[in-house]
Amino acid sequence: MATDKSITVGIDASNIRYGGGITHLSQVLKHATPDLSGISKVIVWSNQKTLEQLPNKPWLYKESDSLLEGNSFHRIYWQMF
Repeated sequence: MATDKSITVGIDASNIRYGGGITHLSQVLKHATPDLSGISKVIVWSNQKTLEQLPNKPWLYKESDSLLEGNSFHRIYWQMF
């Protein structure tokens, strides 16, 4: 009996706001082939502006929350829960 061992990877990009961090993450995701490693889903959490700069891929899920749009105290609170 075969079992489905699909893997989901989560990326907390809540502190990436501008510059090289966005470029780096965007390029990694653009060239990624997660299916070769058994990864079926990659979820990135960040503010909406950052998520808009990431590529669209069928396996990539972009998630935001109102707390991620706020200051660093809001983001820390979100990360704790």
